[in-house]
Amino acid sequence: MRYKQYLIHEGRSKEITQDQAFEIIYRKCDQAWQAYQNNKIFFRGLNKAGEYLFIDPKSGKPRKSANSDNYYTLLVDNSPLWKKYPKRSESIIGTSSYRYATNYGEVYEVFPYDNSKIGVAPQNDFWFSFSNGLGSGNSLNFLNFKLKKLFNQYDVTIKDNNFNDFKKSLDRLDVELRNDIDNLSILDIVTKTWRIKSESFIDNLNRILDPKPNHFEVVTNMNDIPHKGNERELWTDAKCVMIKSALGAGGGLNPHLEQYMEKGL
Repeated sequence: MRYKQYLIHEGRSKEITQDQAFEIIYRKCDQAWQAYQNNKIFFRGLNKAGEYLFIDPKSGKPRKSANSDNYYTLLVDNSPLWKKYPKRSESIIGTSSYRYATNYGEVYEVFPYDNSKIGVAPQNDFWFSFSNGLGSGNSLNFLNFKLKKLFNQYDVTIKDNNFNDFKKSLDRLDVELRNDIDNLSILDIVTKTWRIKSESFIDNLNRILDPKPNHFEVVTNMNDIPHKGNERELWTDAKCVMIKSALGAGGGLNPHLEQYMEKGL
């Protein structure tokens, strides 16, 4: 079966054969292959049977923040400051570190299609990558906690299933804060800059999560992923092939893939 016959499918991923995986990489993923040879690899840990997988992250339902409130995903996906980046809710999440990927299950090597957008966090976890906006040592859990506390304090109903409902909650909170500005008791990094700059509350949150001062990057070639630190969270909304990694068994480049790519078999 040729690759065009199985790119359209239900759900985000499906198991494919070795020949199918290699053919897609040969035809569609040359940049990722070149980066792979330069030890710039997109790893993903997951509990999934099968040696070879094809994934289309934009298919199926948008993903929500795992094990937490969905606040930051909605903000990042809908902020104009993040428009050059792949949407988190429509992406697969991985890392530049084999070691870090082992925390999430069996390790796969990810080969995105050529010229695909890849987000690069400054740390090995997006959760801890906003020290400029949230202050050193604070994670996105800090932001979630402060927002929930504000919503409760001002009796604002919060819904985080979609951005329109979430924005209505933030706009309502903005009104409540302005009505109570002289008695506002929670003056921390989540509210203080909003008060000083007299901006909307959602604009304040967007600025806290601004990718530029927080040192995020976006690349369209795997070779441009920075080596510094060698542990960065990566995410992409591109179609990808995933191959179970041999590195854990002391292996290196997949010899069968290397032969296939050299000869175009």
